[in-house]
Amino acid sequence: MAEYVQHWHTFKSNTLVLQCHILPKSSVNQIVGLYNGRLKIKLTTAPTEGKANKALIKFLSKELQVPQATIVIEKGEMDHKKTWSLLI
Repeated sequence: MAEYVQHWHTFKSNTLVLQCHILPKSSVNQIVGLYNGRLKIKLTTAPTEGKANKALIKFLSKELQVPQATIVIEKGEMDHKKTWSLLI
């Protein structure tokens, strides 16, 4: 299968890879748009003890209507810049 690449996302076979910029401790949970070639997402959760990562998985699961178990962090566990993969 051919690979389709855009700055903030990539499709490979049955996996969607998202490049995200996360803003924790925001007033709302929402997808804002693009920022420096990444999908900018605001989360209300603080980035302590992995809480923001868990909140992001829950948020993406709801927004994309996929099970939480299909969302995996690939890079950036302790960074604002994260790479996620979603089995679709």
